[in-house]
Amino acid sequence: GDDSSSYHHGGEALSTCSSGFGTKNVAGARGISTAGHCSNSQSDDGSSLTYRAGHVGTHGDFQWHTGPKPETDDFYAGSSSSTEVNLRDVSARGTPVVGQSLCKNGKNGHQDCQGVRKINVCYSGMCNLVQMNARLAESGDSGGPVYSGNTAYGLHQGWHYDPVWPFDRDLFSRADRIDNALGITVAIS
Repeated sequence: GDDSSSYHHGGEALSTCSSGFGTKNVAGARGISTAGHCSNSQSDDGSSLTYRAGHVGTHGDFQWHTGPKPETDDFYAGSSSSTEVNLRDVSARGTPVVGQSLCKNGKNGHQDCQGVRKINVCYSGMCNLVQMNARLAESGDSGGPVYSGNTAYGLHQGWHYDPVWPFDRDLFSRADRIDNALGITVAIS
């Protein structure tokens, strides 16, 4: 295996948020994604990342950065007690459907899995968000990968109040909207 500290992966703790998935633009430049509402100034393992672009609006809540180390298409799936463990290769980008179980990994809440409740939710000026069954994530998890197996589904956005029990529900931005938002895609190679 590689020395993972010499690469930036998805599912890592950033200075104020979590990284989501590795990205590529049409020119082939690789980057790393997180949530658009996170600070534009992020670092990973002490290395400053370079802010490239962000979008908080119609397509969701995204930003991407490049860094001094290579970005891969791998991400940490995490565990219930740790974030930067269980490195996986992204082999596909998926479209979420109601009732499917997806997992999220983040800096403070680590890994949790739950069902999709609604798609195409708008909240606080953002649209195309996906609502989960409950609020399981913690502050700092924003931008973290939402996945099933080796398939990328999105980036954790946050949570909102829903008038039906259990009231607070996690939201994520869809991986298949990051191209609309920023002209980049989640890298699968």
